[in-house]
Amino acid sequence: MNFQSAHAVFESAQPGRAQTISPTEIDRELLSRAIGAPFFNRLPTLIPLLVIGLVAWELPNRTVIYVLLAAQCVAAALAAATSGHVKRAIDCRRSAERPIAIWLACETVSGAIWGLMVIGTVDIMSTGGAPSLISVVLLVTVTAACLVAASAPGLSQALLAGFAATSIPITFYHYDAFGITVVIALLLSLPGLLWIVTRLRMQAHTMLRTELENRFLTQQLAAALAHSDHLSRHDSLTGLLNRRAFEPAAVALRNQRHGMGICIVALDLDRFKSINDRFGHTMGDAVLKCAAKLLEEELRALDIGSPIGDDRCTSIARWGGEEFVAAVAHAPDDDIAAMAERIRAAFADYRDSDWPDDLMMTASFGVTGWMEGEALEDAVARADALLYEAKAAGRDTVRAA
Repeated sequence: MNFQSAHAVFESAQPGRAQTISPTEIDRELLSRAIGAPFFNRLPTLIPLLVIGLVAWELPNRTVIYVLLAAQCVAAALAAATSGHVKRAIDCRRSAERPIAIWLACETVSGAIWGLMVIGTVDIMSTGGAPSLISVVLLVTVTAACLVAASAPGLSQALLAGFAATSIPITFYHYDAFGITVVIALLLSLPGLLWIVTRLRMQAHTMLRTELENRFLTQQLAAALAHSDHLSRHDSLTGLLNRRAFEPAAVALRNQRHGMGICIVALDLDRFKSINDRFGHTMGDAVLKCAAKLLEEELRALDIGSPIGDDRCTSIARWGGEEFVAAVAHAPDDDIAAMAERIRAAFADYRDSDWPDDLMMTASFGVTGWMEGEALEDAVARADALLYEAKAAGRDTVRAA
């Protein structure tokens, strides 16, 4: 992870906060789930239509029934198409108020057509068992449709409203044929079914809210764990690796870059204590952050046998205080001392308009190869010793082995 991305993760990671999920968001999710695959989910309605079509052959008014069956197929197709528009609007986070209104209107028409089919049950006593079978099919179909769609806001209500708008007037008009028992049963069953649907919808609403809250908490927990892992491996000020995480990162770099040379670069900012004393610790922190960023940019910009910008060619850590260590992959014929010299020059030439005019950032470097089979701590110790030779030679210089 480079300096910019690592520091961004550190700065942006925050402890988990409770999320308020709006009822509108829950309703949209319930609608999207209830719609599912619009046309595929409509296929089960073909079964009651087929049954009614078969038994209606015995009825004297079968022509009316067949017309209603055809109308129901058209209404179901329109409802499926409009529900598809609703789902796409919800999935694309667009306003779905108008598509929902059109869809529910189609569902109301579909319910009204189911109610009109009550006409086929008028002559119950005079045409054998066909009207009774149609009655059962209508009752089961409307009830099942309402229960299945109970979680979708407004859907069951639209179906019941359409069914009641046509079935109740027909039942009253043919009161002599149906009798008081059928009329009372119809008047009581529709409100009872509406009550059940309302209760089911409330339960679905509560369950979905819990699911979404748990999902959010899970995401927050994952973010908190990632933040904790980041803190355990990175320096909080510069975003670079810390000392503990440097060794596994350097070993991984060696394994990834098998056959290439690996050098260890140790650098220490010159006279950093005087920067803190003269300009304050806040400015000292700014210098450290700048040094980390500049070091990484310079290492990644060098042509060292890896594609430019490939952050796997380096592993950089803040070693402690104002000292940094980097493991750098390089081609066998690269001059690692010249590479370090270019970085040293970049440090010495760097100026920041927000810094005092007399604040300069120079560094002393120790550079050595990390030999095959050698312990990393031995290579780092050798680079560190070369670094102190550079300090003793007057600072702002490079010593390489």
